[in-house]
Amino acid sequence: MSERVVMVSRDGDWKDLDVLQGNDGEFDAFFRQEYPRLVLRLTVEGLELQAAKDAAQEAMVEAYRNWEEIPET
Repeated sequence: MSERVVMVSRDGDWKDLDVLQGNDGEFDAFFRQEYPRLVLRLTVEGLELQAAKDAAQEAMVEAYRNWEEIPET
């Protein structure tokens, strides 16, 4: 089964990716809400914008890979 997940490219554009083993849209909603907040937080902490976007992207990839193991809050 394939699901649509939105990720961000290095230039900040939204990209649609087909990903196997979907998560019924919960991750997509999480990503859309939390990615901009994470980028902002990282820039406040001192990273340059592109470095913050790259770090946030890496964090979101790891979150997606481990999504089933992350407890709901």
